[in-house]
Amino acid sequence: MIELQPFHLKVMSSLLINVAAGFIVLAITTNDLRILTSEIFFAIVCILFAFKFEQAMEEIK
Repeated sequence: MIELQPFHLKVMSSLLINVAAGFIVLAITTNDLRILTSEIFFAIVCILFAFKFEQAMEEIK
């Protein structure tokens, strides 16, 4: 069984923040409203998951 360490959660949190930043940058360059909305939605979801990983990391410590 895989045991979660705090650094696993930190890596996932950092990755999700970087993905969210990428979605935000892509949202600036798009003209289609549907794509813009989905990029902003996915950026928010990534940020929320990163926040949850940070909370879980605090509980493990």
